[in-house]
Amino acid sequence: MNIYDIADKAGVSIATVSRVINNDKKVSKSTRDRVQKIIEDNNFIKKNDYSRHTNNTIVYMCSGTDSGNMADKITYLSDSLYKSGYKTAIACCNQDETAKKNMLERYLSENFSGIIIDGHDFLTYSIEENINLLKEITIPSVIINGYFDNVDNVNLCYVNNNISSFIENIAKEYIRKEKKKILFLFERMSFGVKNILTGLHNAYDFAGMDADPDFTQLCRDMSYVEKYINTLIDKEKIPDVVLCKSEKLAAYASIILQKKNYKIPEDIEILCVGDSEICSLVKPQLTSVDIKSKEICDTVINVLIGKINKKTVPVISIINVELLKRESTL
Repeated sequence: MNIYDIADKAGVSIATVSRVINNDKKVSKSTRDRVQKIIEDNNFIKKNDYSRHTNNTIVYMCSGTDSGNMADKITYLSDSLYKSGYKTAIACCNQDETAKKNMLERYLSENFSGIIIDGHDFLTYSIEENINLLKEITIPSVIINGYFDNVDNVNLCYVNNNISSFIENIAKEYIRKEKKKILFLFERMSFGVKNILTGLHNAYDFAGMDADPDFTQLCRDMSYVEKYINTLIDKEKIPDVVLCKSEKLAAYASIILQKKNYKIPEDIEILCVGDSEICSLVKPQLTSVDIKSKEICDTVINVLIGKINKKTVPVISIINVELLKRESTL
């Protein structure tokens, strides 16, 4: 008999069974007693023995591994966890809330030691959806770049960078210099994009300005970048600055603008979030925001292993990003 069978017999979710196994006090006494009786009657793992049955494997949950940055992050995390005595299971899922919840329930039922959720990549723009997902977690877990102060779950810790406030300060400085038209390009909506948008909107609010919706654009593929830049040119809305969520987008935007005889950075400045070798391979070389992926990964591992070993660890850790000045900005 497995956890699914226990849940079915008790008429509860597997998340509730997991809470009972882990002695979560949020479960009502009647539900706890009912589930515990079924567990004992069927010789399932006793709740006070559960920790001894974990499989020394950490689940890394993300929506995909197609980007170079994501692949590098996963490789670094896996290698570091292996050195600390843990294996890594990669769990990729699309942005569908039900699919993510089903995946999470599955891994909660299989005695994994802990979970790492890539917030930028895995969490959605919807706060309600994220809360519904995170409140189900019943084992030590760390969220990378995501934080919800209204999720009351002692199993969760957070490791964030300060990208939102960092972008806000950069935007304020551009606005102060009368470079108010900041075009933000991104490839898909994510929690990370939300943080950047928050920073930009805070800067405009500080300046008493309204953000122009034409200067925030989703570009699902590179061909759309050129189409959208042409649209802005036709509207005579030439940006002062182009901020891109990825190095690839920034490189492509730079090439397109230069083909249209705009000088970079004299006419239009370009910077990107992320710092891969792409930034140094294009001309002019791209100014970038180093999001400190390795430092974040090291902190995630230290916090998660500490949590697994029942040590006192910070609920939230903040890693400062860094601007790497190159040729695409003045």
